[in-house]
Amino acid sequence: MYRKRLSKRQHQLLDAIKNFMRLKGYSPTQEEMAHSLGCRLMSAQQLIKQLEAKGYIVRDRGMARSIRLLTARHKAFMLRAQQAA
Repeated sequence: MYRKRLSKRQHQLLDAIKNFMRLKGYSPTQEEMAHSLGCRLMSAQQLIKQLEAKGYIVRDRGMARSIRLLTARHKAFMLRAQQAA
């Protein structure tokens, strides 16, 4: 499954999310992500939206700590489900 390439900053955020989840067992808040990148909250929010649009993460709107990492296999399944609907 083809996935859109990430910018350096997007890749840094994705790595930060993965590391946080590996250590803590749950996803970071947007504030924690901004802090780990040393950026403002709005910048982190934009990067999160970009990762979601590119198919690397999925999140539940309005819920804290709801980010889930998508594997290529999961993304392919989601794409097939959308096409079948």
